[in-house]
Amino acid sequence: MRVLSRLVVVAILAFTGPAFAETPLRIGAGIFPPGKGNPLRNSSQPYWFIYAAMFDTLTHVNGAGEVEPWIAERWEQTGALTWRFHLRPNMKFSNGEPVDAAAVAATISYLATPEGQREMVASRIPPGLTAKVIDVATIDLSTPDPDPLLPRRFHELWILPPKAWAAQIGRAHV
Repeated sequence: MRVLSRLVVVAILAFTGPAFAETPLRIGAGIFPPGKGNPLRNSSQPYWFIYAAMFDTLTHVNGAGEVEPWIAERWEQTGALTWRFHLRPNMKFSNGEPVDAAAVAATISYLATPEGQREMVASRIPPGLTAKVIDVATIDLSTPDPDPLLPRRFHELWILPPKAWAAQIGRAHV
C-alpha cells in the first residue's frame, strides 16, 4: 500500500507544474472505487489513496495516530458542544470552486439529508452534527452531545465542491 500511495504522490507532483495547469489530472488505477467516484460512499483501502488524490479532509491522522491540520489550519473547542475550525485561505477545488466554510457546511448538510444518510461516511460522523458558517474561512461545528474526538472524525470526511456535487446528484443546491 505504501508503494501505491507513493506512486500516486509522484504522479501528482509530476503533473502539477504550470505547463499542465489547464489540463485535467488523470490517475490510473487497477480498480476504481465503487459509487462512481463518490468519496462519501466508501472510505476503505485501497480506495482511500484514490480519493486522497482528488479530495481533501478537514483534518489528517498521521502514522503516529495524531490529528494534524489539513484543510483546517487549526481548531478549538468553543463550548461543550461546539468546535470552531479555521480553514486555510485561498484554497480551490480543481474546478475553481473555493474550498471554504460554505463548502464544508454544504458537505455536512448533504450528509444530514435522507440521500446523505445512505452514504457510508455518514455513519462515521456524529448524528445531528450541524454547521454554522462564521465567515469564508471559519465554521462552527456542533453536536447534540459532547464529542471530544470530533476533529479526529473529520479525517474521513472528504469535502466536496458544492456546485459540482449538486449538479452530480441532480439537486438545485447541496
